[in-house]
Amino acid sequence: MTTLSLFSYRSKRRDEFRSASVVGGIINKVKATGRFQGINHIGFCYKVSSQTIEAKRLIDIANNAGSHIYREPSSDDGDWLFVGDISGPKNSILEFIPHEGETDDKWIDYWLPHIQFDVDTGLSPTEIESIIKEFIDDPEVPYSIQIDDITYIQRVNLGCIDGVNIFLDLATNNRNPAYRKTWTKLG
Repeated sequence: MTTLSLFSYRSKRRDEFRSASVVGGIINKVKATGRFQGINHIGFCYKVSSQTIEAKRLIDIANNAGSHIYREPSSDDGDWLFVGDISGPKNSILEFIPHEGETDDKWIDYWLPHIQFDVDTGLSPTEIESIIKEFIDDPEVPYSIQIDDITYIQRVNLGCIDGVNIFLDLATNNRNPAYRKTWTKLG
């Protein structure tokens, strides 16, 4: 059985973190638009020796706790697994994204492992980017997460603490939280 390696593997990034005023400022500005919809999920992305074994381990833990695991089709090398009640789009859930093996991503040792706080908004990608730019003067922030050239998330790298990256993901109005009802139930 594998163990959760989120805390056994460390990012190569140095430890640093954006100020609480920056993080709070971004969230408060999103809320002030009236289009803050709540936390979608908290995600944990980490390296494992086997995605299959890790999925089985998570299924067993969830089943023992009376919960279910769901898989969303992945657009990258990670296995997108979610735990919780997906019956309503406003239900907050947990995400686990185990990565295994070799990859062509030269940056993987810098962005893994990470914890992401994913928030639903009714804002466009440019509206979110504009809010973020009010607080962070960095041409590489935000990082747009796209699938088929559609921006679903504007990611803010908040920093790295003890080798674990922390991200704030602000979902755009392109994401439909009800889509989760189409995920495959495992176990």
